[in-house]
Amino acid sequence: MSIDSITTVSLPEDFYFVKNAKFQLKPVQQIFISQYVPDMPRFSGPNFMRWVSDVELCALVREEWQKYEAFVASMQGKPYAFTLHDSARCLPLGVGAGFDVDGPAQHWQDPDLSTQHFDDGHWVDGATFCRVKENAPRYANSIVIKDVPANSTILKHGDHFSVGGNLYMANGVTLSDASGNARIDFNWRLHKPALSNDLVDFRKPSGRFVLIEGADGGVQKDNVTGFGYVSMQAIEVPYK
Repeated sequence: MSIDSITTVSLPEDFYFVKNAKFQLKPVQQIFISQYVPDMPRFSGPNFMRWVSDVELCALVREEWQKYEAFVASMQGKPYAFTLHDSARCLPLGVGAGFDVDGPAQHWQDPDLSTQHFDDGHWVDGATFCRVKENAPRYANSIVIKDVPANSTILKHGDHFSVGGNLYMANGVTLSDASGNARIDFNWRLHKPALSNDLVDFRKPSGRFVLIEGADGGVQKDNVTGFGYVSMQAIEVPYK
């Protein structure tokens, strides 16, 4: 089965209330063992890196944890994946595409923000996304973006963004030029080519994940309080 034949669904927001979370890029390596010298494995070095997440949700009331259980059950035994984002980095420390003119971008949280928002009694131009300026091949470790605020800090170290449905992390400060273009250097590399005018998302940048085998994401119920507790471990299955 092709990895892109997997059905991808959105993780419902009405139970994704995160208490603790870890999103980490992990290297994937190949190991070769010779039949003649089996005690001396040879490592090929990292072929690529992908995200591994460990998310602990806040205490869920019964309606929330039942919805979570139903969501997980609907994916069991099927080629399903889900979109996931780091809730601590819903917006970058930089100005992103210019959706907040009065300070750090995380002050603005409207999920429907596209080209304007209402601020202190007036409309302010801005967006939570921009576009790729020029084609970048698979395995590139940088992309050029356009239509961002000129002469600004677009992203800072560790800020997340997504393009092509995959999640990436800036590995430096991204500065725009006078024309509103910028080059983002990031980790790891592009899993798929980024084409001119592809969307670059700065708000809730997400990747595609599946639950780690053995980590069923079950709910631990407290029969006294009625709350349910969830610890969810997942691994990225990037679009290619």
